[in-house]
Amino acid sequence: MIETDLRTYLVAQVASAGGRVYPAKLPQNPTYPCIIYFQVSGPRDYSHDGYSGTTASRYQVSCWGKTYAAAKGLAREVIRAVEGYTGMMGTTRIGLIRVDNETDNYEYDSDVYHMPVDLIIQYKE
Repeated sequence: MIETDLRTYLVAQVASAGGRVYPAKLPQNPTYPCIIYFQVSGPRDYSHDGYSGTTASRYQVSCWGKTYAAAKGLAREVIRAVEGYTGMMGTTRIGLIRVDNETDNYEYDSDVYHMPVDLIIQYKE
């Protein structure tokens, strides 16, 4: 499954996160820096014969840190690890991962920096 394979890959490739890669939301009282990831959209490819088995899903990989430098550095590490990736990622055949967008944010309520990185992941189900 793409979500499990993406998490395993990020844990292995993004050392600054220290294994702190979570689906959908931060845990209570998280240790920073850390990452959350979730699927934003998942359009499927169809032809006259029906679903081709290929999708180009948008995933947001959100990088969190107590300082701007920590969050930005984590986002850079994620981008280096995934940009242009092709091949097998665990059990998922990746056609291509491309970075579609990245932004800088500051969360006033929790006093942390949040750098979302949007990925388009083309893969075969």
